[in-house]
Amino acid sequence: MVTSLLTMIILAIPGFLMRKKEMISKEQIDGVGKILMNYLWPGMVLQAMLSVEAEPSVLTEIQVIVIAAIAFHIGTLIFGWFYAKNRRLMAGQAPALAVCMAFSNTGLLGMPIVNSLFGAKALMLASFVELVNDCLLFTVGISFLRGEKERKEPFHWKQILSPGLVSVVVGAILFVLQLDLPEVFLRVIDYAGNACTAIAMFTIGGQIAEIKLDRVIRKKSLYEYSVIRLIMIPLVVCVLCLVFLRQYRLVSTVLVVMLAMPPAAVLPILIAQYDQDYVIATELIMMSVVGCVFTIPLWSIVTGILF
Repeated sequence: MVTSLLTMIILAIPGFLMRKKEMISKEQIDGVGKILMNYLWPGMVLQAMLSVEAEPSVLTEIQVIVIAAIAFHIGTLIFGWFYAKNRRLMAGQAPALAVCMAFSNTGLLGMPIVNSLFGAKALMLASFVELVNDCLLFTVGISFLRGEKERKEPFHWKQILSPGLVSVVVGAILFVLQLDLPEVFLRVIDYAGNACTAIAMFTIGGQIAEIKLDRVIRKKSLYEYSVIRLIMIPLVVCVLCLVFLRQYRLVSTVLVVMLAMPPAAVLPILIAQYDQDYVIATELIMMSVVGCVFTIPLWSIVTGILF
């Protein structure tokens, strides 16, 4: 595991250095991120789904992780809402902080890390956590952001459609039915999936290089929010998994690590769309991306010991 963690860190260094030296621009990093999320990431999901046999025990683990992920996401969203309300924040900050507490970067950051540390079966389980994360973000999460503005727009399924979500659904169908794809398609999926981790860490390195540390380190509240997001929430998840899901070791490990990720990168855009305070989300993401360099290895080690 130590070797895997060091590998992930080293993979992020080229992106960090190239962005710091302005060898690549912010727009290019964003473009690489779009390639990752819309092409390589779906390939990684399909690769994982096709590499695991649909045994009864695996199907049970999928059911358990989906139910647990729904419960944890809703629980953290409710906690985030009450916590933000009690902080007496400025208008628009409470809904923004609540969704940042609930919805992690399970796609861009979480799944490549799970794949690198725990393998294909763990990645397959993680893809269902990502499915839950996306569905709840664009339904329940948006309802929180609309709340105080009393928005009346109806929900559209197009809001949650993406290549990543489609790959989870298609992969789940192929997994359950155990269908065989032609060799040429399997090779394309393998090539895309194998490139995902390296490109993901390159992108994260470039994003870290964008962070103006002198701007965020002065805000004491961000330290508190980051500790809650990166340490307290996964700690509660870990304890609950020990109590209720201890017999499902891999499920518990995936849940803790996925929910220990920083807030989702898409949140500032989504928050701004509903006229809430996106600045607090952007700053929290900046702080927690730096913090997760230390906390993700910590939770990987802790889950390895406990589960």
